Amino acid sequence: DNGVLVNAAREGLGYEIESEVIDMEPFYFEGINVEKDEDEEDETVVVNHAPKAAIELLVVGGSTVQLSGAGSSDEDGDALTFSWGVPTEIDVADKTVSVIQFTTPEVSAKTTLQFTLFVRDEQGEPSSQQRFVLTVVPAASDDQPEPADDVVPDEEDVTPEEDDVTPAEDNTPNPLWDKDTVYGASWGTFEIVSWKGHNYQVKWWSVGDQPDLNCSASGAWTDLGAY
Repeated sequence: DNGVLVNAAREGLGYEIESEVIDMEPFYFEGINVEKDEDEEDETVVVNHAPKAAIELLVVGGSTVQLSGAGSSDEDGDALTFSWGVPTEIDVADKTVSVIQFTTPEVSAKTTLQFTLFVRDEQGEPSSQQRFVLTVVPAASDDQPEPADDVVPDEEDVTPEEDDVTPAEDNTPNPLWDKDTVYGASWGTFEIVSWKGHNYQVKWWSVGDQPDLNCSASGAWTDLGAY
């Protein structure tokens, strides 16, 4: 049935109802449903991310460097004393001042050096350990080094100096001091070692500080006496 039109107005006026068939075909249209192909893959959207800038402090080997602990403070306003722990490659004239100055070693590859700082107030209360890592790099150069001639050195009998002689570990009450071991790395732990007939206790972070040469008031070790 293409539809029936009812003249309601005529019906209301007493006229007979008339039926009229209207052809609706001209109002129809043909179409097809489009479905997604199962083999069609979703298109991947690539999102570009902004870069991140970064700055790293690099010190050229052979440069003079200062490390300052002058910014250390005490809530009570007490005067402070300083104790620096430095790597064996670094030579510092005085490790008990607020600012230390030294020359970085010449290096052939990127090298990191770790420094530590302890401060104490007038009551002897220690601070937490502050660490600082310094990165040393070789100097940039466009010159290519000439290959060195292979030289075979003459064999010579070399007698080591007294400081280079490691005492025997037999019959020592404590472990022998080792130049490559880090002592005092954990706050509150102060190791005791034996060295050249004496026992020594570390006072703060230390590596490479030979006990018998660093047992003064400003040194990293306390001489506990002979064993």
